[in-house]
Amino acid sequence: MHADEHYLKFRENERIRYLLGVHSEYLAYDALLYGMADLAQTYGAPATAHVSETLKETGECTVRRNLTPVQFLCKIGFFDFGGVIAHGTYLEKEDVRLLAEKEVFCASNPSSNLKLASGIAPVYSMLQNGMKVCLGTDGAASNNALSMFREMYLLSCLQKGVMKDAAAVSAEQAFAAATESGYRALGLPGGTIERGNPADMVLLDLSAPNFRPENNLKKHIVYSADNANVLMTVANGKIVYNRGNYDIGEDIDAIYRNAERCIGRLKSKAGL
Repeated sequence: MHADEHYLKFRENERIRYLLGVHSEYLAYDALLYGMADLAQTYGAPATAHVSETLKETGECTVRRNLTPVQFLCKIGFFDFGGVIAHGTYLEKEDVRLLAEKEVFCASNPSSNLKLASGIAPVYSMLQNGMKVCLGTDGAASNNALSMFREMYLLSCLQKGVMKDAAAVSAEQAFAAATESGYRALGLPGGTIERGNPADMVLLDLSAPNFRPENNLKKHIVYSADNANVLMTVANGKIVYNRGNYDIGEDIDAIYRNAERCIGRLKSKAGL
């Protein structure tokens, strides 16, 4: 199935959004980059790509094209209808201005950027200059924990450290990045608990020591909470996790066994 067929298939889906895109400027042939930009123009569709994740990537693009990855993608119309960039670790001031103007979100992945020694994204500058930020984990290999609690904590605290400003990127901003901003980035309804929104919820154990004494709930969630506090997860009204039990339509133990077999094969091939 081609990209345009995927886009048309999911365009009206209530729970899935399909963004046109490429992995990155540096991994895609120009024909693919321009082709995706043309599709975005044809359908008025948002687009996505990994952008300026590393200094090397950003510098090489600037040498090749005399433009940063953001400037090049904007020049060819790739982001004319918005979308999402992943990482944005080395965005320049002009990049931030362009992305803010086109209402492109940055999906920041602080744990991954630290583990891979990529750097720290200028999230504070993005927010101060009108750019929208949501939050991701990146893949398991470059994150491991896949914990949104950890990502919220790092999103806020890294910016405080870099800016030498304890007020930089508040708990409220980090919480919004992890919740409603993700929905807005994908053009989905939801992200807040109110009538008419999908019932997507996480129920937390507020009796745990790390939530005491009761004070500012969002600050507790961003700075104190972890996965152990989760009692229940609800997706569109369906309980998919409840106190240690999963209901995802798959045998969890079988998934674990398959993962062990896979790692065994990989270690065997590597001679470990």
